[in-house]
Amino acid sequence: MKRFSFLLAVVFTITLNAQSNQSQKDPVKLVLQLTVDQLRGDIINKFKDKFVDNGINYLLREGLFFTDAHFQHAVTKTAPGHATLATGTSPSSHGIIGNDWYDINTKKSIYNSEDSNHAVFNMPKEKIGRSPKNLLASTTADEIAASRNFQSKVFTVSVKDRGAIFLAGFSGKAFWYNYNEGNFTTSNYYYDEIPNWVNEWSNKKLTDKLIEEGWDLLLERSKYIYPDETSYEKTIEELGNTFPYNLSKIDRKDMYDLLPYTPIGDKITADFAEAIITNEGLGQDDIVDYLSISFSCTDYIGHLFSPTTMEYEDQILNLDRTLEKFFSFIDEKIGLDNVLIVLSADHGVCDAPEYLLENGFEFAGVAVVGGLIEKINNFGKEKYNLKSNLVLKSMVPYYYLDESLLEENNIDICKIEREIRDIILEVDGIYEVYTSCEILNQHNPNDEIFEKVKKSFYKGRSGQIYIVPKPFYYITSKSEYRGSAATHGSPWNYDTYVPIIFVGPGVQKGFSNIQASPKDISKSICNYLGIKSPSSADGKALLNSAK
Repeated sequence: MKRFSFLLAVVFTITLNAQSNQSQKDPVKLVLQLTVDQLRGDIINKFKDKFVDNGINYLLREGLFFTDAHFQHAVTKTAPGHATLATGTSPSSHGIIGNDWYDINTKKSIYNSEDSNHAVFNMPKEKIGRSPKNLLASTTADEIAASRNFQSKVFTVSVKDRGAIFLAGFSGKAFWYNYNEGNFTTSNYYYDEIPNWVNEWSNKKLTDKLIEEGWDLLLERSKYIYPDETSYEKTIEELGNTFPYNLSKIDRKDMYDLLPYTPIGDKITADFAEAIITNEGLGQDDIVDYLSISFSCTDYIGHLFSPTTMEYEDQILNLDRTLEKFFSFIDEKIGLDNVLIVLSADHGVCDAPEYLLENGFEFAGVAVVGGLIEKINNFGKEKYNLKSNLVLKSMVPYYYLDESLLEENNIDICKIEREIRDIILEVDGIYEVYTSCEILNQHNPNDEIFEKVKKSFYKGRSGQIYIVPKPFYYITSKSEYRGSAATHGSPWNYDTYVPIIFVGPGVQKGFSNIQASPKDISKSICNYLGIKSPSSADGKALLNSAK
């Protein structure tokens, strides 16, 4: 079972001393934080005329929609985005600088939530365990739990482990999708054994039932903006790339693995969230509880097909209907009037370069960096007579250099970083290259991209070289191959742009065009509840206190 770090124990103890005797009734019974993976900020408006009455339209009708919300960090990927949503700060403070990073001391790649000490249930033993130990700040969920003397019930669920683990913080219970079995799992950080109700949910075989139904269009083809087949979408052979998708013909084990590429992943996530509420009693007393649901399938589908395809469009419509069903359940079980809801995303997405080129964007393409490592290593050997490779690892957008090698040879790291920068800038499609010496020692408020890069940098986890592609360019190893039709991860507006919508008692209704950031969400929730913010939260409160 889990053990709190000393630092967090101190933080929580302070809170306990101040608030353990709380007698005032909480303004809501449940805080419901919804995250849609890869929901760019314009997507809701683009498809809202096809939404049902009480899904996303419920949020638009009853809530406060911040229409100019952007992440302030540069690495717009899933793990950093979720960690920012959880902690109210940037990767430079919470430490989750990417989905993966490289440890130059151990010479090993690190997955964002890996923990060899906490095994995942019902997974092969060779799979590395999971926990939030790499997170370096407390979360909204932690602060809610601590402020109520840990009587609040805190749960999270997502298809992606990183979509659940960081939102749960150190005091909650996280569940994520088990690709081997088509159900949900967790690790022994959270439980000594999987709860009985989770096994009961698995025994319903909902995943199998939905696979048998397949995936077909919700509307007539003529009602969709985007086509079913394009020149740029990618294909998984077993799955295909045209409607209708007959999923039952695919080997069941393989289909479990492919499930997130269909709306089914979101449907079972919402159904599992209903099981959490029912079996754990969320929202059933006067002490506020917390539930985070991260819907992952928009990201999988967006990567494979791109956001300008019928598959992505139909996925958004499916998600809308999944939310309508879930909101109906919430209203029956808890009452929507007793819930503070916030919906946002972990990042946006760039349309496929081919789509942009087909429609007149002459400045879209790929930046091919496949030969750069060899070129940089050869430069080090030829100019500085280095006996081994200068570049330890490339994990885009970072390049990791062998600092020990440079120290042994008395080479000025700042000088060689600048020289490497010049080499990389020769590649077509590269906008700028920032070095660790610049990032750690300089400020340039007039360079917005540089400031975003600084907010993504955490010394010891980030590489010494940071590459920024030109707008609408993807960094790839080979020009003839790109694993995804569309992707994200840059500091440009299409990747930082996300929606933020709050709904709850006392929350103003309408639209706001003030500049906002997803890192504002944590302070907003805490201010609404009248509790202190997470340890490193540096956003602003978008909501007034409900008390």
